[in-house]
Amino acid sequence: MIELTNECQLACFTCPRDKKDAHDYEFGTMSVPDFKHIFSQFEEGLNTLDLTGLGESLMHPDIFEIIRWVRSRKDIHIYLTTNTILLNAEKRAALHRDPVDTLCISIDGTDQEEFSSIRGQLNYERLKRRVHETVEELRDEMDFILCVVLVGQNLRSMSRFVDLAAELGISRLSLKPINLVANALPATYYDMFRGPEFDLRAEESIKRGAVLGVNVSVFKIGSYTCAFPWNPIYITWDGYYVPCCAKPFPKREHFGNLLAHQYDEVKNSSSAVRFRSELLSDRPPTFCNKCHIMEKTLYRE
Repeated sequence: MIELTNECQLACFTCPRDKKDAHDYEFGTMSVPDFKHIFSQFEEGLNTLDLTGLGESLMHPDIFEIIRWVRSRKDIHIYLTTNTILLNAEKRAALHRDPVDTLCISIDGTDQEEFSSIRGQLNYERLKRRVHETVEELRDEMDFILCVVLVGQNLRSMSRFVDLAAELGISRLSLKPINLVANALPATYYDMFRGPEFDLRAEESIKRGAVLGVNVSVFKIGSYTCAFPWNPIYITWDGYYVPCCAKPFPKREHFGNLLAHQYDEVKNSSSAVRFRSELLSDRPPTFCNKCHIMEKTLYRE
């Protein structure tokens, strides 16, 4: 994962960019030379590249030059996530010329009220039209995933997101509860995503997807082993190798900078080795407190 920019037009309830761990966060955009320098360190063994970070990647002025350059170097699967605001005719034409392989459409509401409670005062119907036009125009060039972050405001709409995906012509839906690792909300917020009521909603969504031709995946918090320091690797816009995408703030934790050092050097730095060792232990780093991936970090404040 290479974060082309952490700039964004929004300040969503679900995003950690403006939350407690980002109080001294620095914003910026990766230059094309810096991208090429970092990419070259992974090029030989690279299979997938995600051009997504905490920002809206389509805001990067040279994103299509970067995609074109990557294509000229290596045949790999490119992912991109967008908040949909910039899916206008100009960007759709650019994506037609220089497509990614999978475009993740991030929409966290099923109607105007629900959407606004999470994303702010945007015209929901207008964004839906843009997404539908994008899918219609580019379905032969790329795959689409509807990506939803579940919070209290939209939890009861899990099955309705299946309907939304079908309406937009998107055949894959990801439903994932919010990660509180970089958020001031108490860990008890996770309670709504555990137990029989949530499991029933998940089951109903999956069954609804089978009827409508939508492949639904539901993230079950606390049920996984974290692989982030190993795969995927997250590089910030200013070159820092950080533990993960959930709290990619170098001032909280980083293993080194790939603009100053090579990855093979940085991955075996003392901080990286320590972090990986602690993550595999019974007592993961305090950095991981309240992360929703593993049971052993879930309710650690």
